Amino acid sequence: MRDKFRQFAIPGAAIIMALALFGLGLSYPLELRVRGDAYLYLLMANTFDGLGAALTHIADRTAGMPLFDYLVRRALGLFIATDQLQPWVDVICFALLAIHLVTCWYFARWMGHAGCLASDGARQALFFLLASFPALIGYTTTPLSDTFAIDLILAGCVLQARALRQEDMPRALLGGLAAGLLLGLSVLVRSGSMAGVVAGLFAACVLSVHMGRFRQAAMAATVAACLLVFAPYFTACMRAHGTLCLQHPAFDPLPSAQAGLRGARTLWFKPPVAGEIIPTLEDPQLMASYGVRCQLTGMGGISNSSLTGCLLSRPMTIPAWLFKKWVGLMDHFRFHAYLEGDTPPWLKWLSRAYDGLVWMGFALAFPAAAITVRTFNRFGKEQWATVNPALVTLAVYAACMLAIHTALHVEDRYGFPWLAVCLVILVASAEKAVAAVRAGRWRTIALPLAYSVTALVAFLAQVVSWDQMALALTGKA
Repeated sequence: MRDKFRQFAIPGAAIIMALALFGLGLSYPLELRVRGDAYLYLLMANTFDGLGAALTHIADRTAGMPLFDYLVRRALGLFIATDQLQPWVDVICFALLAIHLVTCWYFARWMGHAGCLASDGARQALFFLLASFPALIGYTTTPLSDTFAIDLILAGCVLQARALRQEDMPRALLGGLAAGLLLGLSVLVRSGSMAGVVAGLFAACVLSVHMGRFRQAAMAATVAACLLVFAPYFTACMRAHGTLCLQHPAFDPLPSAQAGLRGARTLWFKPPVAGEIIPTLEDPQLMASYGVRCQLTGMGGISNSSLTGCLLSRPMTIPAWLFKKWVGLMDHFRFHAYLEGDTPPWLKWLSRAYDGLVWMGFALAFPAAAITVRTFNRFGKEQWATVNPALVTLAVYAACMLAIHTALHVEDRYGFPWLAVCLVILVASAEKAVAAVRAGRWRTIALPLAYSVTALVAFLAQVVSWDQMALALTGKA
């Protein structure tokens, strides 16, 4: 009886907490949940007169989230009239929450099968942290793409891992196709993840060269399914704009990179400043090092007018720039983007408790990566065949997205791609620390613990400093 209670207590608590946070999000007026991109997605979905229109739509935003909204509306129309916005939005949000909880459950199970987590308690802890993560729940209470996109990535990697375990060709192919479908849809939902998905799949394909034909077939099917998802949009974009794209090819990274040299927190409530495209909380150190001196005209080069040249002109301040950018990506100080001024303080600090855990996992990722690289350098062909390509897909995707969003301006939701990886590292490290203490080897955890606590203190000091600057600027922390 006690074992059954332990088995269900933590997952049950996670679901209850997720539902409580979700209910809080739904309690806000609709005008605080549907703005900006969320409203644009609904407008796009409302223009679709059929699935064919949704599959060939090219605009300033990719069609993934509008397609999901459209399908939800069609399903809802089987039961009630869909001329009211509120029921449509609420059902979309319920669907996003259900997808999130199911994805977290299977992802935590996969971490056990992959050998990342050894005990049931560790897997349950990972599920609790992911399923009840306040910021992830917050972005299911508004029809935005952020939580949905990362859930599709995680689900795609889970299915990819399942396909790679098959010893039957039809199952390996079907599993690979399903994984590729989800990974491709994640790019349609959030086009910025394309580089990370492509890099992750490329790394996994390189690994599969050393593996058996079933794994090679599964990887080929995954890549083929991704391309199949992109095909109608590539075709439509080629006809409209003469180039391969998933949305209108007009993105200019320079304003985003320029904002990223001035600060590491986007404040939508900030008073408007002439010439400022992205409202950024200016950080004094970043402004002194880069923001004032560098007016960007390009991304690559050696002059101060390029991002790389600007950074390299002050190499000693690059670590501070990286630290601040990474803190900004992991400080979820609002429930979602439209509640910047309406997130209660207790919820902000609850979210930061989770963020602090993510930050410690992120800090521990660097020594873990060094150990992994050192181990891989000693690998022979036979050992490379034992590496899990799905884990490599996820890790390379997360690293690629971190690099991209470090170079550009910072919004806290841009940190979602590596939340799961950081929490896995944290829970795995905690699991090993508990085992060491039980074995009487408590001294072995002293250095990692001190390192993690120091990183956490630095994180909190930085976000509190930004809170004070934001309060002075906008009257809201």
